[in-house]
Amino acid sequence: MSEEDKSQKTEDATQQKLKKSREEGKTFSSREINNLFSFITAAIVIKWIIPNLSLVIYDDLLNLYTNSILIDKNLILTLIRSIFVKFITFLVIIIIPFTLSGIISSIIQHGFIYSPKNISPKLDRISLINGAKRIFSINTLVEMLKGIIKIIIVGIALYRTILPEINNIFISKNLLSQEILDIILICIGKMLSTVIIVMFFLSILDYLYQRYKYYTDMKMSKQEIKDEHKQNEGDPKIKSKLRQIARKRLRNNMKKAIKEATVLITNPTHYAVAIKYDDKTMSIPIVTAKGVDEIALEMKKIARDNFIPIIENKTLAQSLYANIKVDHEITQIYYQAVANIINYIYNLNNR
Repeated sequence: MSEEDKSQKTEDATQQKLKKSREEGKTFSSREINNLFSFITAAIVIKWIIPNLSLVIYDDLLNLYTNSILIDKNLILTLIRSIFVKFITFLVIIIIPFTLSGIISSIIQHGFIYSPKNISPKLDRISLINGAKRIFSINTLVEMLKGIIKIIIVGIALYRTILPEINNIFISKNLLSQEILDIILICIGKMLSTVIIVMFFLSILDYLYQRYKYYTDMKMSKQEIKDEHKQNEGDPKIKSKLRQIARKRLRNNMKKAIKEATVLITNPTHYAVAIKYDDKTMSIPIVTAKGVDEIALEMKKIARDNFIPIIENKTLAQSLYANIKVDHEITQIYYQAVANIINYIYNLNNR
């Protein structure tokens, strides 16, 4: 994409474009968050899973070594089979946490995405020209720079954390092998803890960068937005959806308007006009809602459910519907007729 094309993309991407991108499996994702979850999983595996599983396998190996001198083939085969099964179980139990961590990492970042288009093979992915473009792209240079910075930061943190423990090994000449092993395990634990802490902050920064980059790359030009709008106008599904939304919004507004109305004037079935008047805040009554046929029947139902007075006046209802817009004041020719109805309602309420 040329610099001129990029300069024209000044508008935020529409929801339709973002949805299409998501359906194609194209969304932002931070590798550093994936790495963070991998290190956390590794720490859990090393701390709790491996020691317990290794003890189980160690016991079987010890039994195999002890009983091998008995030359009992059946017993030895049973032990070997047991060791093999436990070893496979060992691998599966280790693999499962790493698989789950990858899934959880993806869901946390952008939810669950299933995109057959992204899985299907594409020839352009194995193109030498496209491959060369990816290698020498700005994104590759940015990733390389991030990798160098990450190595430096993690290296400094590890050096400052592990150096005192290593010095303890060289300073103490009479350490037993078990004590040296304990120090090594402590070093591994501290290394993982340090890396996890550093990766936590790096992953936050990388997530924010990837999110910013994604929405920047998804920006559209004003012409693209116009073209998308024109295309949607011609799509029957989009039209139907927009009409449904408009009807729903209209019904919600109408329901609210009728609840606040002073009276509903009807025809008695084909027309309905809601009038609102408050002598403390208004000088002239206004029409808050109006409708015909099915909408008029629905307006009557809403009025009954909310105890709004319903007055049948065929001529007035038809005339108000034809001549007064919603949220507009009634004109002078209707003053007397509407005033009589409102006074009648006030008198009923004051009885």
